[in-house]
Amino acid sequence: MSLVCVDASYALKIVLPETDSDAVAAKWEAWQKEGRTVISPWLFAFEAMAVLRQKVARKELTLKEGQSACGILWDLGVLLHHHEALWQRAWDLATTYHRPNIYDTAYLALAELSNCELWTADHRFIRSLGGREARVRGTLI
Repeated sequence: MSLVCVDASYALKIVLPETDSDAVAAKWEAWQKEGRTVISPWLFAFEAMAVLRQKVARKELTLKEGQSACGILWDLGVLLHHHEALWQRAWDLATTYHRPNIYDTAYLALAELSNCELWTADHRFIRSLGGREARVRGTLI
């Protein structure tokens, strides 16, 4: 089984018209054709829903649009994982890269523990790694 890990910022480009949305959709389609399994830590669901809920609250999306986007996200079939060592490794990576929280490094930790790439659209996170994580891919790379 060929795995790929995604963070919420990357997957949200599938349901929100943003810069690089077309490229992300094409990449996702390629993964499906290749039979790749897309994984993410459990926090993915809450992060993605929080972004969509905020957009509804700020009236950037209607309630119906927000609910539809949630449905599309779930239909993408992202498998939510919790690896036994995830939180400790996320903490260690946050310490190594001087990150103020472990949200971003939780995705990196899962990718590392699952021996797969991490795809992200979080340019600030990518830059913070200083090119030291070869498994990190994204719209910047």
